[in-house]
Amino acid sequence: MPLASPFGGRPVSRSVDEDKMRQGTCAVLLLDSFDQFWNPTRDSWLEESDSMFDDQRSKKVILVLHCLLNQNARIDGCAYFPGAMGEAARAVVDSGVGILQMPCPELQCLGLDRSGRMRDGTDIGIREALLEGEGEKACRNLVAQVMDVVREYQKHRFQIIGVVGNDGSPACGVASTHYVDGERAGAGAFMKMLREELKRCGLDIPFVALRDHDWVERTTRVKALLETAAEA
Repeated sequence: MPLASPFGGRPVSRSVDEDKMRQGTCAVLLLDSFDQFWNPTRDSWLEESDSMFDDQRSKKVILVLHCLLNQNARIDGCAYFPGAMGEAARAVVDSGVGILQMPCPELQCLGLDRSGRMRDGTDIGIREALLEGEGEKACRNLVAQVMDVVREYQKHRFQIIGVVGNDGSPACGVASTHYVDGERAGAGAFMKMLREELKRCGLDIPFVALRDHDWVERTTRVKALLETAAEA
């Protein structure tokens, strides 16, 4: 869906050339977007942005996995709360930090009734399905959409305080993920791509992870991240 330009002119398309997306070159992505709506007042508009947003907003934003706020997106049998993820969700909402709920790559790329993904008659698992073929293209497009928003916040000197994932998830694991044969160390498909794109753009943003059935200790990690941001 085209986006309305903040500078006037024709809408900006969300589509990103696949080769450029694979290269992860932020400068190319930015030029592709800005060239479509350049006008002579843009630079002065950006110079004035320091005096903008002088209202009640915190100008701090945290990126959270989709199911932190919506357990309905989870694979069958893995929703442990009716809606949001209990105390962890309450801690984020009550912190006063803005919340960017990232899309659920499993839901949007593989569907709500996702389960085994087959290749040549063999189950390859959800993580691998998001790292190859059409699944990879769709997942990278979701990462590109998140990066569009991150860059916009960065441009206006908002602080991205961190990213919250969920260990054991095929898509959103941070330190551990689920392969077809079980859980192992490593990042989920979406978090792997997101971390790579942030690094390519020179952004050093901390990642923390919740974990199913380990709510108390992992929620403490999220709260520690929020408290650090509050002191900054």
